[in-house]
Amino acid sequence: MKIGSSTESVPDPTPLLLLIPAIVILLWPETFGTSVLVLAGAICVAPVIYLFVRRPEVAVIALVVASAVPRLYVEIAGLKARPEHIVGGLACCALPFILKKRQQPVRWTVVDYLLVAYMAINIISSLFMSIEPRQTLKWSMQQALVILPYFFLRVLISNREGFQRAFRVLLVAAAASAGFALLCFYANLLVGSEVGVDIEQYKGLPANYNLQYVGNILAAY
Repeated sequence: MKIGSSTESVPDPTPLLLLIPAIVILLWPETFGTSVLVLAGAICVAPVIYLFVRRPEVAVIALVVASAVPRLYVEIAGLKARPEHIVGGLACCALPFILKKRQQPVRWTVVDYLLVAYMAINIISSLFMSIEPRQTLKWSMQQALVILPYFFLRVLISNREGFQRAFRVLLVAAAASAGFALLCFYANLLVGSEVGVDIEQYKGLPANYNLQYVGNILAAY
């Protein structure tokens, strides 16, 4: 028996998302460029969330691909919105509706609870036991954001076939990332290109980061 209701009763947030940047443009005309970008993004939000709800495998693909390209970003109000932030936010919005649609409830394990406990302890200790709470709290929140996609995947993947598809997507993303890294490496070696390469990281020895933050993370691919 199917558990939950359909998504037809979900109110459409598009009017509100269009209203917010319109008000910003009226109150702060100098932010017109940013507001237009926000407006364009707002128009896409509702359809993407709807797609994630109807096809959770699309959300899995988006999460895996976004994790492979964190160097890309769009600057909004002085903050860098990276693909993983955007996809993660959209996934958060879609998860309640996906949970309603699931035919079987998520079977949380001891490992899941231990991971939640680690996140909570990390944040609490950073806030109350650190000599520099602002810095450590920021880092602990960043670690929590890194961990959240694990729980997204626990909800989005409901069976063995879904896990196998997600693993194949990861292999494709890893192969593409490694291929681009090789291209960056040989471009630097042959023509001195600095695309995807940090020349100064190892005192003159180029470090290939590709589209990751640093070369050490790229090594995982």
